[in-house]
Amino acid sequence: MGYPAAVTQFTHSTTAFASSAGFENRCGRRLAKRKLSPVFSDHVSLSTVSSISPARIAMSAPCWTRAAAISAGAKVHGETPALSLRREGSRWRIATPRGVVHADKVLLATNGFTDELWPALRRTIVPVFSSIAATAPVSDEVARSIMPTRPMLYESGHITVYYRIDQHNRLLMGGCGPMRWIKSPNDVAYPMRYAERLWPQLKGVSWTHGWNSRLAITGDHYPHVHEPAENILIPLGCNGRGVALATAMGAQLARRLIGGAKAEIDMPITGIKPIPMHAFWPVGVTTAVIAGRVRDRLGI
Repeated sequence: MGYPAAVTQFTHSTTAFASSAGFENRCGRRLAKRKLSPVFSDHVSLSTVSSISPARIAMSAPCWTRAAAISAGAKVHGETPALSLRREGSRWRIATPRGVVHADKVLLATNGFTDELWPALRRTIVPVFSSIAATAPVSDEVARSIMPTRPMLYESGHITVYYRIDQHNRLLMGGCGPMRWIKSPNDVAYPMRYAERLWPQLKGVSWTHGWNSRLAITGDHYPHVHEPAENILIPLGCNGRGVALATAMGAQLARRLIGGAKAEIDMPITGIKPIPMHAFWPVGVTTAVIAGRVRDRLGI
């Protein structure tokens, strides 16, 4: 099955999963008919968009991920990177700073943090940084003037920008930031300036929090699943959609890892193909972001 057909089929699976999980729909209300900002000319309101908390899904939801693994008897060791991975007889040997693990099967799910653990894998993705900056809580009056219905907004420009107001009246602005780890909110100045451009009433507001992390972007913008050796499976390249994609793919990846080649999954199994001139990705990404922002500003 090729990528277009696989994505269509997998989209149906993801939609069914989201429906069965009972995600809360927070975007069903119509946005205010007046312009939300002098910058906007129009908008589209979606009634099928949902809001979820990635941290709660990963850490506390009783039926998902970490909690489910622990309840099934798995042991989770944080801050324990795999330093090497190799075959030892019929099993895999994984060396860590705290000891050695032997496993019959391995799921290598490093995504934006992919390194040299598996040959050439790091060069199949671009680890783009995405950043979020948050204000101090604003007044109810200011919050209503920005987003009267508290939707989650996602701009459809060349460079993605997204934002919302949380339960504490903090405005969160997210998007591409510097291609490095940040140390303070001041390191992600662009979303702050952009917020003031959208809503001049925010000038002078205090920005108290900032954070970033890596996304795994593939050359074709499709997620990749590799099976470079027996009993090892490598999914990566969520392209900024990892919360929904990785959650929905979990059961399929488990079925493939347990059942082997006879267990078919929706996504195709592909070979590892490094991106040409990968070493220059920071320059390429920075240039693309600047060009995209100029085009968005000019409306072209």
